[in-house]
Order: sequence, then structure tokens, then C-alpha cells
Amino acid sequence: MLSLTILNSVAFGLYGWCKNAVRSVSHGNVVVDRFQYFIAGCGVGLASSFLSTPFEVVKVKMQHSSGSLYTGSTDAAIQLVRAHGASVLFTGHIVNTVREMVFCTAYFGGYESLKLYLADQIEKSTGKPNVQLAILFAGGFAGMLGWLSSYPLDVLKNLKQTQPLHGTWWRRGEFSWTLARRRFAEHGWSGFYKGIRPSIIRAFFVSSTRFSAYEFAIRMWQVFYEKQAQLASQTSSASTHGPQEAKDS
Repeated sequence: MLSLTILNSVAFGLYGWCKNAVRSVSHGNVVVDRFQYFIAGCGVGLASSFLSTPFEVVKVKMQHSSGSLYTGSTDAAIQLVRAHGASVLFTGHIVNTVREMVFCTAYFGGYESLKLYLADQIEKSTGKPNVQLAILFAGGFAGMLGWLSSYPLDVLKNLKQTQPLHGTWWRRGEFSWTLARRRFAEHGWSGFYKGIRPSIIRAFFVSSTRFSAYEFAIRMWQVFYEKQAQLASQTSSASTHGPQEAKDS
């Protein structure tokens, strides 16, 4: 719950910043303009991985612990750091960064593309626009797309983070590539998609509500900003004309 609260706030905030950054450097580049949302999403994944990796390490270790080894997430983090050093919280950071980049690229880019497409199709079929419905389904399908594209990397990340944590900060357990080859040898390609069904079902409902809340927050901020600008304009106008009106009277 804590990680989702922080990561969602950071991810959507970064997404807005990355969109503006991509647009400012595109200079009319057709390719960049077309894929700006995917590029921005990739940037979000790269940056947010520095926050998500420690949370993922703690979560995975708690899920695979036996008995009452940890009393809570804070206790788990403290015990891990005491036993293995602070670098333990970045176990599997490389594979997690790639996973986040793939997920966020498909997630944000897919959402923006699907939103425009679905809004157009709904208007054509019903004769009237329904942006809210387009947002709802675009968010849900984007969540499914994000998990479908990044799920093998999520499996690999979990394999990396469930290993024994002994070793140095630069070499802790086996390499991700070694784990991937072993997984494929034992289970084939299906081994990288075990448990994906509940994940994509969950992703549809979570992401549909998440993007709906995001779009609602954007609209509320725009309304607030416009009211503040209007109030500032009225205040400025009153302060400008007030002395002159008093002089005329």
C-alpha cells in the first residue's frame, strides 16, 4: 500500500514532466511527435525503478519468509540492511529497471493511443462523444498490455530477488541471464507466464480506475487554475481602476 501510494504519485507526476520534456525537444520531429507518449513512458520507468526496486525487494522477501521472521515491512527492511548492507535493497535493480521501462512504455503509450481510438469509435457508433467511457476502457486495456509485455521480466525479477542474498553489492546471487536460461530449460516459454491470468484481470480493473482518477484530478486542477487566474485578474483589475475611480469621484 505504501509503495503504490508513493510510486503512483511519482510515476504520474514524472509522466507529465516527461511529456513536456519530450515535446520541448522534438522540434517538429514526426517520429518523436508520433511516439511521444511511449518515449515519456519509457522515461518514467527508468526513473521510477530507483524507488520501486527497494519496495519490491522487501515485498518479495516478506512473501517468501516463513513463520514470523518479520513483524512488518519496516522491520524487514531494517533486518535486510543490517544483515547485508544497504545495497541489498537494490538486488535485481537492472532487471527491474528494464521491467519498469517496458511496462511504463506500453502502459502510458498504450493508454494515450487507445483513449483517442476508443473515443473516436464510441462517437462513431453512438453519434455522441463519451470520453469517460473511453478513458475507463483505455486505462483497463493499457494495464493489461503493460503486464502482458513485462510479465516475463517480472518473473525473472522475482527469481533474482528470492535468491540467497549473500555476496557483494555488485554480485549478489546468480546473474539474471543464468536464471532466465534455467527457467526456460525447466519450463519452456510458459514458465515466464505462470500466474499471468489473475495479474491481467486485476490490471484491467486497477488501471481503469487509476486513469479515471488521474484524468479527474487533471480536470479538477485545470478548473482550480482557471478560477485562480480569474480571481487574480479581477483583483489586479480592481487595484488598477480603484484609485482612478476614486480620483474621478
